[in-house]
Amino acid sequence: MDNIYKKVGQQIRLLRIRRGLTQEELAEKAGMNPKYIGQIERGEVNTTINMLTKVASGMNLNLADLFSFPKTRIRETENTLVEKRIIRLLQVLNTKQLKFVEKTIKNLLPL
Repeated sequence: MDNIYKKVGQQIRLLRIRRGLTQEELAEKAGMNPKYIGQIERGEVNTTINMLTKVASGMNLNLADLFSFPKTRIRETENTLVEKRIIRLLQVLNTKQLKFVEKTIKNLLPL
């Protein structure tokens, strides 16, 4: 991808997911509209430095962090999304259910 808006948007999405934030939560922390956060993440808008500073601040980052593009970004993002969904599912289980899940995972994986 040679579109800088998409690259920055993907980086913002990756950093947001790593912090376990939804677009709505980031928008609240940054004092922005959640729909605008989505547009930034998809590279649909030519946003201002001021807005990017708000986004970075909402994640307790420096503005420069939004321009650091790791090569493993896409795969890492997918893995992180799956991990976050699994954690959210596990958080609603009781002890008996958690033990069942643990036993099932141990039986499925050669650990």
